[in-house]
Amino acid sequence: CIINVECDWRVVADGRIMLAAGDHDQLFGLQEPVDAVKELDRLLKGKAIVEASFSEMGDLRLIFEDGARVETFANSCGYESCTVWLPGGGQLIVVGGGEVVRF
Repeated sequence: CIINVECDWRVVADGRIMLAAGDHDQLFGLQEPVDAVKELDRLLKGKAIVEASFSEMGDLRLIFEDGARVETFANSCGYESCTVWLPGGGQLIVVGGGEVVRF
């Protein structure tokens, strides 16, 4: 499946936030700014998703085989926050207000 996230998100592992949407391009006292794409790849590449769910407000939660999880936060009453393209066709879209609609 393919997931497009257009809202805030975070990666949680070992009881702490490992990366969040707002971290991209931040220096945080490091030698180079955070590259969120590279960090996501480092944290999650090759790990299987073992559970996926939406909350009643349309927040997506993906749990990986090692216990790490990705959480999104639907943050608008008007804008779409997430689209999931399903294997074999169809989409799940989190529309404004957090409702999950299947197409």
